[in-house]
Amino acid sequence: MTSDHFPALEKLVMDGCRRLKEIPMCLGEIPTMGLIELRWPRSSAAESARQIIEEQQCLGNDWLKLVIYDRRKGPAWTLKEKLCADPKLEFVYSDSSDSEDSE
Repeated sequence: MTSDHFPALEKLVMDGCRRLKEIPMCLGEIPTMGLIELRWPRSSAAESARQIIEEQQCLGNDWLKLVIYDRRKGPAWTLKEKLCADPKLEFVYSDSSDSEDSE
């Protein structure tokens, strides 16, 4: 898959995709993409979204935002700072339902 498949995509909302292990990096290359929102993702999918945001920020694309919702707490993590600016900024997202038993 390449970013050419969705050239005008502005927002990606993934709700309850518990089997999704990774978000393709090319989604961050879509010039119109402004938001990636994950609702109740696996930790690995949340981490791949964080990597997309970090890569795009390092390239100077600061408009892309990331919001992750936890099933019990609501918005569990929202990116408010540049990941590229501070290598010590830590991204932590864990969902207790991440175990293989919950698939």
